[in-house]
Amino acid sequence: MPRQFNWLSTLGISFSITNSWAGYMSNFGQILAYGGPRLVIFGSICAFVVQIIVILGLSELASAFPSSGGQYYFCYMLSPTKSKRFSAFVVGCMSVLAWWIVTWVALPQIRRSTRSGWNEGTAWMLGVMNTMYSMTGIDAGMSVSVSHNNFSIHISEELPQPEKRVPQAMTMSVILSLATCLPLSVALVFCMSDMEAVVNSELPSLELIYQATKSKGVTTFLSVWLLIVYAASIPSQWVICGRIAWALARDINSPSARYFAKVDDKLKFPVRTTVASFGFVAIYSLLYLVSSGAFNIITNSAILFLHITYVVPQGIVLISGRVRTLPRRYLNLGCLGYLCNAFVILWIVILGVFVCLPLGLPVEAESMNYTSPVLIGLFGLVIMLWYGLGRIAFQGPQIDRGIMQEVDSGLK
Repeated sequence: MPRQFNWLSTLGISFSITNSWAGYMSNFGQILAYGGPRLVIFGSICAFVVQIIVILGLSELASAFPSSGGQYYFCYMLSPTKSKRFSAFVVGCMSVLAWWIVTWVALPQIRRSTRSGWNEGTAWMLGVMNTMYSMTGIDAGMSVSVSHNNFSIHISEELPQPEKRVPQAMTMSVILSLATCLPLSVALVFCMSDMEAVVNSELPSLELIYQATKSKGVTTFLSVWLLIVYAASIPSQWVICGRIAWALARDINSPSARYFAKVDDKLKFPVRTTVASFGFVAIYSLLYLVSSGAFNIITNSAILFLHITYVVPQGIVLISGRVRTLPRRYLNLGCLGYLCNAFVILWIVILGVFVCLPLGLPVEAESMNYTSPVLIGLFGLVIMLWYGLGRIAFQGPQIDRGIMQEVDSGLK
């Protein structure tokens, strides 16, 4: 595909579809219920620290191996010969499924937030994770998604000097998340006059805006404007979903995959995978009409899926040895890289525990968190795809020698 993005446009699109401040608004009531005003303010700082460490490790890999395939391409390049096809295919399918599932939940959910019932430490951690998901564009609120800070990875092949520009855009998007979320959280806390009303509201952002403005007309206008911002982020996510699915489809040797791997000659982007992504998202969204609980549980599992794809390539680097596995690159974290890679592995363990916890106590059959069995089911589906299709048709990602030569020449 042609190089149709530059650094500024990549950062702009990344920020516009991440919409961290808007995601934070939609999740404000749940965070407030977990830890009160202190968590609202300091939670964004803690979330930034966690997220910048995760993104730094991922950015280094994007600098070393620029490709629209992202995490599954990293796994193929880093894994031992015997397991590289398997690891790349599994991570690629997990990434596609995760993006498809969480894309539709960008709009604010109407729900009643109550006190969680957890002890202070557990509630505080749940609140920090809610804040982190807002900053990464994933609100496990556990049910809102706006997008992801790894967006830049998936347009690497459409960006000049991807080994430099992609890591820059990724880290800057996290910094912009803090720069927008922190002032917003401070302003919201100081404008809030009745915390209980916000926590117990069906739509906390609406109640919060009304308390700040004291005007129903202004509240209506700002709420509609916020809804437009949410809706405007969705088409860009379909585009990225299409890029990820296209990157995987072009590496699978089957008639159906070759059909979806075609890039439109006139529009110069993968129209078929983008339309297929839209179709999946539209069909999946119908589940919300049947059971919002099942919808949210599957979304939570997809969120964890996505974070697992961040961890696998960094875990391979840490175990196999950074010096031996990583080539010369623009972003070289050096000794800091060991810390980032190790932290990501530790974080996924913590994240997995808390994502699977019920949102509140006491727990009943209706309020139980069934994320664990759904996660196992989704992983089982990926394994079935490997034995039914990937083991035979998937030969690994195509290595763009032109990009690799460009990276080498840029480092000289």
